Amino acid sequence: MNVDPSLWGSYAGTFADWEGEGVTLPKPYYERDGITLYWGDCRRILPLLDLVDFCFDDPPYVGADWSGLFPLLRVAAQRLVVTPGASNLATWLRQADPAWTYCWISNADSRGGAACMNIGWEPVVAFDLPLRPLGTDVLRYPIGTQVGVGDHPHPKPLGLITKIVAHWTREGEVILDPHLGSGTTALAAKTLGRGCIGIEQEKRYLETTVKRLAQEVMPL
Repeated sequence: MNVDPSLWGSYAGTFADWEGEGVTLPKPYYERDGITLYWGDCRRILPLLDLVDFCFDDPPYVGADWSGLFPLLRVAAQRLVVTPGASNLATWLRQADPAWTYCWISNADSRGGAACMNIGWEPVVAFDLPLRPLGTDVLRYPIGTQVGVGDHPHPKPLGLITKIVAHWTREGEVILDPHLGSGTTALAAKTLGRGCIGIEQEKRYLETTVKRLAQEVMPL
């Protein structure tokens, strides 16, 4: 797997180089019932993973340059959906033409700066079409008040993630979430009978995820 060496600091060149240097996956922070969680920077872990069926990524909207992330996601999974945030949409569209772009109606109260008074929608960029049509390209899942997400500032609604997982994967397949946050993707995967690999830099968010996974899964 060829990657940009500048992304990796002390890591060099290609996956073959890393194998020669003995670079291996870190020990999972959590591993149970088909759910595996890693604590670390996804850009250092993604090249070491085996190919998965589907990747959903919700990277932080501010404070980071994700322009080099797309090639890593593209080769990590057979199907890819990203929620990049409206302000970062152009960056992701420059990487490749999406198969389709959906509109998530969030009814958020966050300020939109000079562009608008409030941000009530966000793009959902699908670089691969779903396995089953959604029936609409407008996804209405208000953020509202979410329980059990700890102090994560911008958790996605469980209903939205469950919808995406249900339509882009089959039962028993494995989902990758490189920016796991408070663990909503892992919870949706567990509920729907999918495996999940989650990566998160903030340890407190992983602790929140483990607590959420410990709760009994209710039937849909």
